[in-house]
Amino acid sequence: MISENKPIMTISQQMEVVTDKLAQLSVDTATKKKSRKNLTAYWGIELDTNIFDHQHIHIHLTEKPDLIKLDKIHSTLLYVGKKDDNPHEDKYHHIEGKDCQLTISKFGCSTDAMALFVDKITYHNEQHEEVNVPTHAIQQHVTMALKKGVKAVDSIKCFEHGLIDLPEPLVIRGKIKRYLW
Repeated sequence: MISENKPIMTISQQMEVVTDKLAQLSVDTATKKKSRKNLTAYWGIELDTNIFDHQHIHIHLTEKPDLIKLDKIHSTLLYVGKKDDNPHEDKYHHIEGKDCQLTISKFGCSTDAMALFVDKITYHNEQHEEVNVPTHAIQQHVTMALKKGVKAVDSIKCFEHGLIDLPEPLVIRGKIKRYLW
């Protein structure tokens, strides 16, 4: 039954409507893909790889030939993923780019990974006061080396094999950074 209130569309008019909808869908998809490029993957601390030169770390790495040193090392403060509405991100915007210090007194090493156990992370505010950096990690750590096929997220499991105390705490300098997709 044909409704009298709606005009009948010709096939070419229907094709035009479909073409317009497909064009808009294409624009929406391109906009979504483009905007994803600025989404935060995680907040972390970028570190210098000279930490590999530390005597105890170097010795343990040479004893584990299957572990491959990472080219770039960092410590994740907050994993965001591909979401653009994580309320915890607000804790980091005002300290992005700040220099900070990580204090490390022990590390873990297994056949799969080596990671540093981070005791605390601090930075100095405008009043030159030492302030703790907020973290959402289960256990703050720095992944140093991995066996081929092991994911960095699993490096924390090396702590289950025991922790090795450093003779004195190690202080590493880094910079708080927003890592993008």
